[in-house]
Amino acid sequence: MVINTIFRVIFFALFVYDSSYTLSNILNATYLGLKFDLRISIILTIPLILFLALKKIQVQLSYITSFIWSFVAFFIILLFHSLNIGTFSYLNIGVNSTLLKFLDNPLISLEMMIESYPIVLITIGLIIFSFIFFKLFRIIYKDLEKRDTRRLKTKIVSYSLISLFAITGLYGKFSYYPLRWSEAFSSGSNEISFFTINPISYFFNTLKFKNSTYDKDIVKKYYPYISQYLNVDHPNVEKLSFRRVREPQKKINSNNPNIVLIVLESVASHKSNLYGNPLKSTPYLQEIAKNGLFFDRFYTPSQATARSMFTAVTGLPDLSRNKTATRNPLIINQHTIINSFKNYQKMYFLGGSANWGNIRGIFSHNINGIQIFEEGSFDSPRTDVWGLSDYHLFIEAHKIFKEQDKKKPFFAVIQSASYHRPFTVPDNIQGFKKENISTSQLSKYGFSSLKEFNSLRFQDFSFGNFMQLAKKSSYFKNTIFLIHGDHGLTHNNATHITDSERTHNLVNLHVPFIIYSPEYIKPKVNSKIMSQLDILPSLASLLGVPYENNTLGRDIFSEKDQGDAFLFFWYETPPLYGVINDQFYLNTRPEKGTHRLYQYKEDNYKEDVSSKFTKQTDDLLKRSHGLYQTGKYLMYHNSK
Repeated sequence: MVINTIFRVIFFALFVYDSSYTLSNILNATYLGLKFDLRISIILTIPLILFLALKKIQVQLSYITSFIWSFVAFFIILLFHSLNIGTFSYLNIGVNSTLLKFLDNPLISLEMMIESYPIVLITIGLIIFSFIFFKLFRIIYKDLEKRDTRRLKTKIVSYSLISLFAITGLYGKFSYYPLRWSEAFSSGSNEISFFTINPISYFFNTLKFKNSTYDKDIVKKYYPYISQYLNVDHPNVEKLSFRRVREPQKKINSNNPNIVLIVLESVASHKSNLYGNPLKSTPYLQEIAKNGLFFDRFYTPSQATARSMFTAVTGLPDLSRNKTATRNPLIINQHTIINSFKNYQKMYFLGGSANWGNIRGIFSHNINGIQIFEEGSFDSPRTDVWGLSDYHLFIEAHKIFKEQDKKKPFFAVIQSASYHRPFTVPDNIQGFKKENISTSQLSKYGFSSLKEFNSLRFQDFSFGNFMQLAKKSSYFKNTIFLIHGDHGLTHNNATHITDSERTHNLVNLHVPFIIYSPEYIKPKVNSKIMSQLDILPSLASLLGVPYENNTLGRDIFSEKDQGDAFLFFWYETPPLYGVINDQFYLNTRPEKGTHRLYQYKEDNYKEDVSSKFTKQTDDLLKRSHGLYQTGKYLMYHNSK
């Protein structure tokens, strides 16, 4: 802890001291940083417990192994902190697993370091530092041979207290989720973030992502096609610019309306009443769709909540193969169009902890001034593993909306979670009653159990209750609500979906999307294919907000942008991805060298028609490969 603290002070003096950060920022960063340091210190101390246990067997062996490990642990801390300072001064980022690539050319890398840093002075300093601690360790271990004469009861109490302290230090906080790296990235500043995180911790957090990267040559290959497809302002294949600056004309008669983006857990198209399911699972959502702008052919890029939330903020598909993008510290810096809504109070509501999936980082590090409301922020009781029920979460959000300064609009994201295993429905919710549907009926229309069905009904009821409360409040008239499911679900052999949807698993990504505001939006069904990638640029266009876009999202209201959606089935092995438009669905597995084109709305929906429509196949294949490769590149090059 002493060594870690010394280097924390050095980092502060070099990179944070002269910056314009408040005392509150610095104190909070220091507090979190000490918790990260404590965790690493405990981990490095654990081997000593094993070595010291040898004392009863062989005192001398215990002494030697303990002494060696202490010095190894000291060297590990010294090495990582030294590399961290050098890396941050050179790249403005902490030491991470991508630096391992420099070992591919060790001599060149060493020469670069010698030419860039005062290696001789640093080496002398490390030797002096090592000598001091070598002497310190000798002092610490000189009394190791003394016999422990404490009573057994005293030993049990002391070891129990030490174990409790160690477990608490490793977990890091008193909440359902432990201390996670994303908490260090809550300020939006690289200096504060890397002052907070421990470099050893950060390195190992990034280690699992060291191979999750892109091929720049392939991105360049598809750049001419994709830059034209995205209507890039100034195409440049060498700089790989995807920047588009837009100043759209306002499409509604409104002056800075409030915006509430509601992401409903697992509301797949075929589970809801909006697409022909006769069971009354989502009557409140259906009512809102009838009175709003309903996009009935809306797709999320992939299936998983954390992936969907990454897309909601960034406008990029999460193309990670294993862990989700929100869990990858290497891509924490992301530009978001949400920041184009200037002078808006930004808020994010979640019934559980924002440490789930490390979702906190993607919101707090990238959205200027955002307030995160999570477990511990509310008066309502916790329901299950996901925190508050949706009913209580919506009520809590409504309370806060009513208290907002009417002179300053707000942009809020509400993420529901009740419609998720274990499908908990709290007792004594006024107005909600569980229904009893036969197993055969449930199975016929895609539900796995009565518990699941009532859980979806409860989520819909909670949403409907929130909308009723909002309608009675002053903020409602000047608010635009955007509602969509975070992802679809498997069909479970539901009989009311088409054979084509069942065959191609399109229901996994097909969800409803509604823009609702009686004051500004006329009821209409829009059947143009739209993707979750398109929500933020389309919203900015609707409100006439100037914005910069560097992602794959497009303005759905622009005639220049054709309607289609990129789909990524990450759980397939190897991954399957493709593009769907009004006529065709193309999917491809490049690792197998295969692709197929389907007329998914025709009777021959199972037939691969790529040989009959060679031009369309070539176009959609370039689009699929281009969007996939470009998306992987932009996940690392969409810095705010």
